[in-house]
Amino acid sequence: MDFILARADADKISARQIGLLAGITRARCGNVLHRDPAKRHPLRLDEINTILDVLKIDRMEAHLANELLAADPGADERAILRIVLLVSEFVRGLPAQIVEIVSHIDGLELEDIRPEHGRRLQTAILKIVHTQYRDLAARREFRIDQEGL
Repeated sequence: MDFILARADADKISARQIGLLAGITRARCGNVLHRDPAKRHPLRLDEINTILDVLKIDRMEAHLANELLAADPGADERAILRIVLLVSEFVRGLPAQIVEIVSHIDGLELEDIRPEHGRRLQTAILKIVHTQYRDLAARREFRIDQEGL
């Protein structure tokens, strides 16, 4: 729910507007979208789906946000929003692309593909992400140094 509220804030949509667009009564909307999690009422599945549709949040983004918030409940909502958008863009279409790649490798059979390969691929991808963002930070610092001259 915190991600939904952060996304609504980023899009400058009030809880009342969400309720109107989602067909949720004002009182119910106030209860389910309350800023204080202790005062929040649980959402029904149909309400969640409608709110996600109203805010144009796809299910992948919602899932990723829940995973990130579960790992770090006090995380900065703006950071969560940026990371969710990055990861969802990365993951979107990835399974089909992997199937396409694997199906065109001569000598590779379905039995050669094992779940534990996922961890190794994740490690390799994370190294690339680290390198790319480290280089981005270095270039940014270089630009700042050059502007100061």
